[in-house]
Amino acid sequence: MGLSERQRTYLDKRGRLLRYWRFGGVFLVLLWLGLVAWLWIAHPLLVNPIVVQQRLQADRIAGGTVQLLAAMLPIAIDLALLLTLFVVVLVAVALRNERRYRDIVRTLARGEDDRGV
Repeated sequence: MGLSERQRTYLDKRGRLLRYWRFGGVFLVLLWLGLVAWLWIAHPLLVNPIVVQQRLQADRIAGGTVQLLAAMLPIAIDLALLLTLFVVVLVAVALRNERRYRDIVRTLARGEDDRGV
């Protein structure tokens, strides 16, 4: 039993998605790295707990509530950044598996077509 035209069209469409992901995935990772670098340089209080600690010790941030928030903010931002990276990696792994399965289906379909089944 060979693939129907609809199934071949679906496989071709998924193949295009997988080809585009190579560029899209790299772009997303580079964009993420750029965001982290920009935050680290331009707004270190948002991502660098060491800078927050130094400024707290130098009394450059006043107030108990502000101190607590300032101490927790870099941790929250860092966790959010790690979560976004995790999502990108998860999508990359899922699409790599899909590419492998698509290649298996194409190989099986080609084998059936060659045998005349």
